Amino acid sequence: MNITGTINHTGDLNIQNGIAGGSDAANARNANMEALTISGTINADGNTSITNLAAGGLDILDTALVSASGNLDILNEGIGGLNIDGNVENNNSDTDLYGDTTITNNAGVLKVNGSVNTNEAELTMTNNGENFEVNGNITGTNNNVNLINNNGGIDINSSAEVSSTNNTNITNIGTNGVNIKGYVKAGQDINIDNKNSNVVIGDNTENDKYVSADRDINIIVIDGNILNYGVEKTLLNAAGNLNMNVTDGTIGLGVQQAACEGSGCTGVGPKNDGSRDFTKSINANVKGKVNAQTTNSDPMKPEDLFINYAAIDSDMNIDTIKADGRVILTVDDDFGYDNNGPRYNMIN
Repeated sequence: MNITGTINHTGDLNIQNGIAGGSDAANARNANMEALTISGTINADGNTSITNLAAGGLDILDTALVSASGNLDILNEGIGGLNIDGNVENNNSDTDLYGDTTITNNAGVLKVNGSVNTNEAELTMTNNGENFEVNGNITGTNNNVNLINNNGGIDINSSAEVSSTNNTNITNIGTNGVNIKGYVKAGQDINIDNKNSNVVIGDNTENDKYVSADRDINIIVIDGNILNYGVEKTLLNAAGNLNMNVTDGTIGLGVQQAACEGSGCTGVGPKNDGSRDFTKSINANVKGKVNAQTTNSDPMKPEDLFINYAAIDSDMNIDTIKADGRVILTVDDDFGYDNNGPRYNMIN
């Protein structure tokens, strides 16, 4: 099915490609059907449902605009994936309608190269397919942005920005982790909940302060680590507090001073001797308090679940830092280059 022109509609709008029902006959037909392709414009004032059941997937091309008020539901069941190269928007700020925006991909890759914009329309994007990839913009104005990934990984690439004037929430159980190379922003809190994989932040472009919240940043990881991509940059930027809680994993990577041996040398001595390495630490600028904890869930299997954390161009206001392993803390203004800049404090 191809939508190339313009649809203007008031009231409930349902667009479906493929045969519903789940019977053997329906599945056989759907397996040989091409994608639902939208290259034109859909203007809908009312509840809108766009469903693809065909194997070809659902493609919203770069020339497309899907604009709705009320509830907007987009669902893909086809192995061709859900590809948003154009613009999807749901704006309830200027209407009497109320509703949410729900975008679900159950097969193939969920990929956003274009934009998804919501206003007073809670946005939830869920991937149950192969991977969740963001190269464009996902925004929420006066509503939360919720990204949920249940398979593969969630890749917020260098050109991407995910932001909300409220909370930005990222939940992942896919084994390829949460990989933030672009920007994640929130006018309130940023919440990242990750299991069975790593949260990796940073890239090799000019991007900086990748995760920025006007209030708190909260990161919970179970069976994984919070890692620096390998760059001397500020990864986290919070006007409020920073809370990091990791079970059976680390915060940052360990360092070892070359001039001596043993864990007692870690973090002591000059940077050029390997004692400090800002490509391995979690570097943050936090105006509020810092809480960081690593916990080993199996005391019969001791591990060095260390914390390597650096406050960059800011004080380190410590609330609680506790590790089932080593703790390496640094306060610095310029990643240790000249040590001639402002002096900051480590405060408990």
